[in-house]
Amino acid sequence: GAATAAVARHRAAEARRPALWYHLAVIAPARRWTLLAALSAGACIRIPERDLRLVDAGGAADAERAADVVPAPDDGGRPAPDASSVADGAVMTDSAVMADAASAMDSGSTSDARPASDGGTSVTDADTPVDAEVDAGTPAGFARIRAGTFTMGSPDTGGTCVNGSCELPHLVEITRPFLIGVTEVTVHEWNSVMAAGDRVALAGCVGDACPVTNVTWREAVDYCIARSLVEGKPSCYGGEPPIPDLGCAGYRLPTEAEWEFAARGETTGARWNDPAPLREIAWYSENSGGVLHVAGAQPSNRFGLRDVYGNANEWVHDWFAPYPDGEAPVSDPLGGSRDDSNGRRVLRGGGFRTSAEYVRSAYRGSAATASGTTDAVGFRVVLGLPAGSAQ
Repeated sequence: GAATAAVARHRAAEARRPALWYHLAVIAPARRWTLLAALSAGACIRIPERDLRLVDAGGAADAERAADVVPAPDDGGRPAPDASSVADGAVMTDSAVMADAASAMDSGSTSDARPASDGGTSVTDADTPVDAEVDAGTPAGFARIRAGTFTMGSPDTGGTCVNGSCELPHLVEITRPFLIGVTEVTVHEWNSVMAAGDRVALAGCVGDACPVTNVTWREAVDYCIARSLVEGKPSCYGGEPPIPDLGCAGYRLPTEAEWEFAARGETTGARWNDPAPLREIAWYSENSGGVLHVAGAQPSNRFGLRDVYGNANEWVHDWFAPYPDGEAPVSDPLGGSRDDSNGRRVLRGGGFRTSAEYVRSAYRGSAATASGTTDAVGFRVVLGLPAGSAQ
C-alpha cells in the first residue's frame, strides 16, 4: 500500500513537472535552480493550472501588451501614449485632472496645497493605539495591519473627478489582518526573483535600494506570483484577468481599500501627517528635485509604512471604476469591472513629479493595465496571513 501510494505521488509530480516550466520562465536563474534541485530531490511543488501564464521572450508578451493598450477615458479614443514620452501625471490620472496639475506646475506653484479633511473616520481598535512597532513574528520589511472599518474616499477635495464616483466617501470593512510592504518593491527585490533581472534604478535614482519602476500592472502581478513560488507560498491569483484570493497566504497587490486603510494609519485628514507640511514626509514635485529617491528615506506613518505619498506611484488591484454609493459598509471590496473602468487600473499615492493637491490618501490615479507605466510607476506588495490569524 505504501509503495503504491509513493508511486502515485511520483507520477502526480511528474505530471505536474512540465507545467512548472511556464512559470520558471519568469523566475531569476539562481532561484530557478533552487526549485529544480528541490524537484530532483523528489519534492512536489503544486502550481494550479489557473495560475499558469506562458511568458516568453518572443512575441507572446508583446502581443498581450499591444492588445491591452486602451484609450484614456477622455482622450478622444486615441491609444494610450507611449510611457517613455509622457510625464508622470499624464499616465497616472485622467487627462482633465492632470491638465490642471500641469498648469499649476508650469505657473511655478509649489505650495503644499491641501484640501479639507478627507473624512476617513477610522473606528479600528479605537482604544488600542497602533504604533509603528513591528509585531512579533512580522517578517522584516513588512507591517502588520489589523482588521477594521473606515470611511474611504474624500467628501471635499475640489477639482475634477471628485465628490462623485471617483472619491465618493463610503464605509469599508477590512475583515482580516494582512501584512504590507513598508516600502515599494525595490530594484534588488525585483532582480532577486524575476528572470529579467536586468532592471536598474531609473529617473535619477542610483542603486538597488531604489523602487523598481516602469512596471506595468501585469508585470507587478507576475512578480507576486513568482515571489510566492520562489518562497514556497501559494499563488494568490486565478482567472483571466487575474483575481486575487484575499485569504491566500502568498504575495499579491493590495486592494485599493487595503492601500488607503494602511496609508491613512487611522487618521482622518487628507494626509496622515496633517496639518504638518507634505514636504516633511513625501517626495513630490516641490522637493524631489525631479528625481526618484531611495525607498524608505521618508518618515513612517502610524502603521510603519513609508513613501505612501509621492516618490513612486503604486499599482493596486482594482479597476478604476466608480465607488459604491450605499450607506451600509462594504466588506473587502475588490473594485468594479473592466467595463466600468475603460480598461484602466488604479494607481495610488502620487509620484515624485506629482503636484501636492494630488498627493494624499484618497486620490485615485489610473493607467492602462498592460501599457500604462512610466519611470515613476511602481508597486508594493501584500503578504496574506494564514486563516485564523489574530485580528
